[in-house]
Amino acid sequence: MRLWTVIILFYLFAVNAWSQPQLLEDFETDLVNWTLIQGKAELSDLQSQQGAQSLRMSEESTDRRRSIMEFDGLDDSFGRYNIWFYCTGDLSDADFYFQYQDASTYYRVSCRPTGTDNPGVSFHRGSPQGDIVLRDRTMDFALNQWHLLTVERFCDGHTHVDINGVELIHDIDDVTFAERGKVRLESWSKDTYFDAFSFTPFQPEPLLGRRDTICAGDVVVIGGQPRIVSGLYNEILREDGLCRTEQAVDLYVIPVDTMLIRDTMCRDRPISWNNRTYSRPGLFFDQERVTEGCGDIYRLELEEHPHIEAQDSFGLCPLIGTEISPGPYEYFLWEGGSEESHYQVTKEDTVGVIVRDANLCRQQLSIILKDVCPLETFAPSGFTPNGDGLNDYFQVYHNKNPEEFHMMIFNRFGQLIFETHDRQGWDGTIAGVKANPAVYLYYLVIDGKSIAGDVTLIR
Repeated sequence: MRLWTVIILFYLFAVNAWSQPQLLEDFETDLVNWTLIQGKAELSDLQSQQGAQSLRMSEESTDRRRSIMEFDGLDDSFGRYNIWFYCTGDLSDADFYFQYQDASTYYRVSCRPTGTDNPGVSFHRGSPQGDIVLRDRTMDFALNQWHLLTVERFCDGHTHVDINGVELIHDIDDVTFAERGKVRLESWSKDTYFDAFSFTPFQPEPLLGRRDTICAGDVVVIGGQPRIVSGLYNEILREDGLCRTEQAVDLYVIPVDTMLIRDTMCRDRPISWNNRTYSRPGLFFDQERVTEGCGDIYRLELEEHPHIEAQDSFGLCPLIGTEISPGPYEYFLWEGGSEESHYQVTKEDTVGVIVRDANLCRQQLSIILKDVCPLETFAPSGFTPNGDGLNDYFQVYHNKNPEEFHMMIFNRFGQLIFETHDRQGWDGTIAGVKANPAVYLYYLVIDGKSIAGDVTLIR
């Protein structure tokens, strides 16, 4: 791999402005960076701490007292938050959320002035188990006055909470998270006003950026990830607690000619190409070896040949003696060890065979052999039940075994004298007594088909 790093080219931000306070909202013109989540919120000139207006949040009704606004314009989480608040009712409070991810991941400072039902300041963390109070302090700060809330969120997990410059809470949470989140303002009951929202970041100052150059097809690791295309990437150079120092890397990839090669491979058979062996399908890149500059790229796309484990069925007539073949394969291995391309059928059965196709890819087939010849029945016109072992039974003969068999014998008066489901047939007796020589009627039901006729008993 050839990697060229050239001179420093750019700053991410102006260093001398990195730690300066940023006035994020003065509430003088519009609320374009804010989203009303619940309740009522509007710009108002009834109260203001700086300028002519502030944000007024109020209840919709006595049963809908909570109002929530969400700010989308903050790019960081670690730093000093400043916001002024002004509460007017005996149930009022002013809540400030930061690093808000969702309803179970956030930090919250709740401010409840003296004269409300539960005065004090508390620091909370959202969790899947609910809202957890980390610290709770009492302090006198009156209704109907402006107060400055300052929240300092440090990279080591510490959080400081001040009211009007007095530190009330100094906490380090053992379940800290570094993800950047949103800011929320929340009020309860009567009118609560917010004004002059600012933020001073505590993240380490950024480093100068650099430019790297590689040949197309080469890989360089930037920010812990392999990079193969031109672009601007961030690389973490050091970490300070939950804060990071990042460097921007402008990567330029020198284009080269690319040759596309496609091939297929078997699951159990590696393939060799350009003096390399590949044991799995996928997209691979190789490059022409050169002493200087960038060589051409070979793009190799390997697809796996379908691996088949299939079942097939052969309906044969006649069955026995017929030869079958699963297809034009290069290699066969039948159950029993035969490697012939054909199999000679001896009975209804399910037989397995392993084959390899023209690519020598292995496939396993299961072949069901079924006799589909129509059932044929022959009934003799007479029999001689004299015990000499020849024609001692009236039997019906078939070219294959039926699934259903029912025989009934009647005398010339139409009386049923014998009945069986056994294909051995009638032995010429009636209830154990030898029947007289005569002509008898039979009625057969074989696989749903009825056959009637007569047979002569000869002694």
